[in-house]
Amino acid sequence: MTGERENMAHDPISFIFRGTLPSKLVLVVPRIDGEIIGSEIPTKKGYYKYAGVIKFQKNVMLLSLSYDNTDKDVKKPISWNGKYKLEPEK
Repeated sequence: MTGERENMAHDPISFIFRGTLPSKLVLVVPRIDGEIIGSEIPTKKGYYKYAGVIKFQKNVMLLSLSYDNTDKDVKKPISWNGKYKLEPEK
């Protein structure tokens, strides 16, 4: 997934003049149809696994994933959650 994300503001000047930067998230998924449970998505060694679900419906993807922080026994939603229109790769 690619998109533009707002820059973080660390002082008053950057808060006023902050813009956006290109950003991307790469998830290796076992298929691009139906429903994918977060635990099916591979993660690098030392990173938290995913909890939640990805749903594919025609040309739409619904992303609802969290990081499964087993150290603190909490699930933190990822910032990319939402509804996406799928487009063919150019």
